Amino acid sequence: MTIPILLIAFMLSTAVSAAKTQADTAHTIKNISGGKQDSKYLRYDDSRLPKKYNDKNDPITEEKNSHLSIEVRTGAGIPVENYFDSRIVSGFGLTIPLKKRLSFSLDLGYWKSGVEEVPAKFYDGHLKAFPLLASLQFSLLNQNKVRPYAFFSAGYMFCTFEMENIITIPEITIEQKVKSGPCLGAGLGVDVAVSRSFGMLAEATYFYRKAQGITTITDLNFGTSTREFPVNLHAWTFQIGIKYFIKLSE
Repeated sequence: MTIPILLIAFMLSTAVSAAKTQADTAHTIKNISGGKQDSKYLRYDDSRLPKKYNDKNDPITEEKNSHLSIEVRTGAGIPVENYFDSRIVSGFGLTIPLKKRLSFSLDLGYWKSGVEEVPAKFYDGHLKAFPLLASLQFSLLNQNKVRPYAFFSAGYMFCTFEMENIITIPEITIEQKVKSGPCLGAGLGVDVAVSRSFGMLAEATYFYRKAQGITTITDLNFGTSTREFPVNLHAWTFQIGIKYFIKLSE
C-alpha cells in the first residue's frame, strides 16, 4: 500500500506543478501579447516626435533658405541721360543668407551703351561699364517660396569709352575716357523657389554714379591739352535671372 500511495502523491504533485507552470506561462504570454498589442496600436503624438518630423514647411523652401545661391541674370538698362542709348545689362552674383530675413550678395555686372555726340562733351562712341556691387537684402514678408525683398548696394564701377573714328588733320589725335569710381544702388526684387536646386528672380534697380569724362587732344605743333566734363551715369535696370542653390553643410 505504501508504494501506490507514494506513487499517487507523486502524480498529484506533478500534476499540480504542471498546472501551475502552465498558468504562469499563460499569464506571461498574455502580458507579452498585451505589450505587443499596445505597441502595435500605440499612437504617437506630434509633440513626441523630433522637430524635423513636425516641420510642416515646404521642403523646397527649407532647402532654399539654408543655402547660398549663385545667380545669372540679364535685362535692360535705361539711362537717365538721353545721349546714352538703352543698354543690354547682364551679370552674375553670389548670395549668402545671414539671418532669417537678411542676406548678403556680391554681384559683377556688364553694361554696354551707345553714346551720341554731345557738343563740349562726348564724341560718338560706346560706353562699357562693369559695376562690382556688395548688397544687403531685406525680406519684406515672412514668406519662403515666394520672397519679395528690398536691397541697398554699394560698390565700384569700372568704365571704358571707345570713340568711333573721327576725321581730323594728321597732326591731331583725340581720345576720350570716363573715369571709374564708386557707385550706389537700391531696388526691389522677388525670387521664387522652383525646386530644391533652382529658383528664379526678377529685380528693378536704380543706380547712382556721377563720373568725370576726359577729352585728351594731342597736337604735334602745340602739345597736349585735356578737358574734363561731368558725366551722369544714373540709370534704371530691369533684370530676370535664375538661381542655383548650394548646400553649405548638413
